[in-house]
Amino acid sequence: MKTFLKTVDNEVLRQKKLSDEKQPTKPEVRNALNDAECKTEFLRPMPGADRMYPETDLPLLKISRDLINECKKNLPKLKSEQEEDLKKTGLNHEMIKLLISENKVEEFKVLLDVYKNPNFISKMILLFPKEISSKTGRNLDEIENKFSDNYFEILNELNKKKISESDIKEILIKLAEGKSFDDAIKIEKADNSEIEEKILDIIKAKPGLNANAYMGLVMSQMKNKINGKEAMEIINKLMK
Repeated sequence: MKTFLKTVDNEVLRQKKLSDEKQPTKPEVRNALNDAECKTEFLRPMPGADRMYPETDLPLLKISRDLINECKKNLPKLKSEQEEDLKKTGLNHEMIKLLISENKVEEFKVLLDVYKNPNFISKMILLFPKEISSKTGRNLDEIENKFSDNYFEILNELNKKKISESDIKEILIKLAEGKSFDDAIKIEKADNSEIEEKILDIIKAKPGLNANAYMGLVMSQMKNKINGKEAMEIINKLMK
């Protein structure tokens, strides 16, 4: 106890001396020495607001400039940089926000290299899974995982013109229901003469409507046997 009190007294005297000499002092941690003089020694600076101070027991770690530059190459882009990159593709602000918030920017870029339609790609990976999950009652995460395994092949079929954009949602629904890719990709198409005949019957059954109204009826009745562009071309031809 006496040793402790003497150490405290010595430290008080040391602090007074520093104060009288008007020497600037910084908060520090000191160690009480176990010797006859009962003095203290400096250990380390007191931690500041950020709780950081030099580690006295370890040597300094020197990091080369080359290593720093190499690490910089692999750093993820800032949100603002990602937004600027995505704007260049022509996407609207809402789609850009969704891609970033759902962490699907890289998936979008990979698929865009396969099929050059940014608006369709973004809808396919952002909106279609949610719609299909709601429609089928299946878990969204499971659906997205299953779809991700097949997007590349689906877009390749699209590039080969074996399917159309309007077929994609039906294909994804089949995949969500557990069908294999080969079965899901099979889309029944009516031949042109059959399509025109059915569209003509629709027009005759409800005369006097405009092209858009007939378009709604055609797409409702023929579902995925025809895409919207082809349907409108036939409707316009038959209405002349």
